[in-house]
Amino acid sequence: MIAWLLYSSNGAVAQPDERRIGFEILHMVAPDEIAVWVSYAMTQEAFDAIELPFFWFKNQPREGEPDASRFLRSPDSGSDGPLIEEELFGLTWRYNAKVVKTRVRMDAAGLLEASHVAKHHEIEYWTGKQVVVLVSPDGECYLRVSRDANRTVETPTMPDGWQLVSETLNKDLILTLPNPTVNIRADNEYSFQGPISKDSLILGPKLWLAQRGFSQHTELASDPDGDGVPLLVDYALGREPGNGMRPAVLPVISGEGRFEWSVGSGRPGVQYRIETSPDLRDWTDTGVEMAAPGKEGEQRVSTSFNAARQFLRLVIRQALDSK
Repeated sequence: MIAWLLYSSNGAVAQPDERRIGFEILHMVAPDEIAVWVSYAMTQEAFDAIELPFFWFKNQPREGEPDASRFLRSPDSGSDGPLIEEELFGLTWRYNAKVVKTRVRMDAAGLLEASHVAKHHEIEYWTGKQVVVLVSPDGECYLRVSRDANRTVETPTMPDGWQLVSETLNKDLILTLPNPTVNIRADNEYSFQGPISKDSLILGPKLWLAQRGFSQHTELASDPDGDGVPLLVDYALGREPGNGMRPAVLPVISGEGRFEWSVGSGRPGVQYRIETSPDLRDWTDTGVEMAAPGKEGEQRVSTSFNAARQFLRLVIRQALDSK
């Protein structure tokens, strides 16, 4: 089984809260090649009434997850442009994808089955969207891209070692799926697509934990790898667990009696604060200036020093809404 749903093939997007359904017919061109044609200009009744010849069959209607989605070209096209259109069975269809491998078992129990799909597919999830990610035992991530429009079960059965993680975006997520895409179907016909690289999918602490082989419910204050550094510090500073504490990057001391440096790594779900002290006992953030987060989430920090000695520390806290 295979699944795609796009909100457009030409850059248009659905309106907020609009439930847009894609209808697909599939043509078995060869044993290892299935062409996928999509249309939105019909009702369920019209789709059900289509009669297909041998080597053609219907995919169940799909409801898309992304806030915007576009196919950049048809699978066999040499450059980006409008999708190939054809009149088939009295209707206009667009050639958006090609299945090149089917029935790939992803787990021992056979709960997850994948197809490999050639396509040029860009998707967008906007700030505030709850994104659902399927994480393999090896930490590979697959975004939920579509669901069966007529589904009756909302929670798929997860094989041992696999995790389903939900995170709410604190900024827009725009990416192009790999070509070919591994398209995994769960037992309730959810479609998860990827794999998406860790660097492209920094969504929150739960997903970060699952990507690294921990349960998403692991306490960030804990140190399960025993390297002496809590997971919260690893996550907040963009480090990998198990490496201990590397020497910190020292701030730049300007000629005007000020410290200047950057803090943070754009990680959602954590709060950073810089504090100063003349004696390592009394700490304050008075006089510390933190600029607005930059493009990658880093913050420029500066503070003046007028004592004979000045100590600084970075305080990291997990945001309450990320626990």
